[in-house]
Amino acid sequence: FSTGVSTPSTITIVDQTVIPRSAIDDLFSGYVEGVLLGKLELPSLIEALVVDIVIELSEANWDNLVEPDALYDAAAQRVTYLSRNPNGEPDTQLTGLIALPITDLAPEFVQRDRMIVLTHATGSTPSELALSDAWFILANQFASRGYLVVAPDNYGRGGTSAETETYLMANRTATNAIDLVEQVLADGRFDEIYNGTDITIIGYSQGGHSAVALWQLLETQGPAEITVKEVYAGGAPHNLYQTVRGVLQHLDNSCDDGAYCKEVDSDTTVPFATDRILPGFLAYTETGLTLDDLVSGDTLTTEFVSSFLNADPDYDDLKKQLQLNSFTNIESVDTSFVDSETLLHLYHSKFDRLVPIENTEELATLLTPHVTVDFHENRCNADGYEVISNLTDIVGVLHTLCGLAVLDDAMEDLK
Repeated sequence: FSTGVSTPSTITIVDQTVIPRSAIDDLFSGYVEGVLLGKLELPSLIEALVVDIVIELSEANWDNLVEPDALYDAAAQRVTYLSRNPNGEPDTQLTGLIALPITDLAPEFVQRDRMIVLTHATGSTPSELALSDAWFILANQFASRGYLVVAPDNYGRGGTSAETETYLMANRTATNAIDLVEQVLADGRFDEIYNGTDITIIGYSQGGHSAVALWQLLETQGPAEITVKEVYAGGAPHNLYQTVRGVLQHLDNSCDDGAYCKEVDSDTTVPFATDRILPGFLAYTETGLTLDDLVSGDTLTTEFVSSFLNADPDYDDLKKQLQLNSFTNIESVDTSFVDSETLLHLYHSKFDRLVPIENTEELATLLTPHVTVDFHENRCNADGYEVISNLTDIVGVLHTLCGLAVLDDAMEDLK
């Protein structure tokens, strides 16, 4: 998957916005009130209860996001850079976000000890510089605290939005991210803010999967000079194969209370398979299948569901691709990460009905003997989470709330 591309930095700044220090502290509250709570479509009484609980959780658990204590104005830049498309060919249309503090009037500024890399969640495009995008907000909050922040868009978003997204395609997503990280670190324009080689990676949900993928590729094949100090990953389908298989078992009515299928919701979970996961794998890998073979309308075909579950060899190549993009079945874990300096923070809520917690439990069990892992098992399991889980059938709300806890912890640790 390498074309041997090796050139000087080709980062081009195509747009920029400046957010004053005085406005940074209001970004997250605006997101909660205008975006997160705006997604609720519940009976008025239940919605009022959920809103009250979310506000209570916000005040009790997200004080770093609500009040990041900005030190500087932040500049957010939409950039294009040289990387590779999913077929390995050079491509200069990929986009990303670079956020940095404006330190011209701050002679007391001291460089931070690392750069921050954000791997975005589903539906996010950090480079669009949108105040409704949680990852854009987070990038600016970190920048206002003095950090240089890099947030690559997945291929298929931003400048490549006309193409199918590389959704949960681990090495392809990680390869693009490494290319941007290397070019930022090598670009003299950012040396005043940071000129080291240490990074911290932060991602949640789809972005949590991308964060682990980026860390894994850097540890095993990446540039030796880049050191990953910490990874924050939560709510991610680390066992992608079993997560997809669970959706099929749900549709086949053969779940039998299995861990990966018992909480599947047809209205919310199934579209992730039909609209996001399968299109990329079918577009960029050799499976011998088309989307029409697998998807009918807004659901999966009966033929695909039954044949996949009944070990039809026509679906073996697709199964292999899903397994190759899972992290819970790494066989060389004892040697691949033997010299790792990374502290791996893992998060998941047992009330998560979008991505089963077994994904993170399996990964933690696999990596703990070989890597320093801190599995924050209780962070997203407070009483408020359980109440919200019982009050609403909108499975993505609680999933998102846990993500905010992950981001708040990362901000607290990096202050």
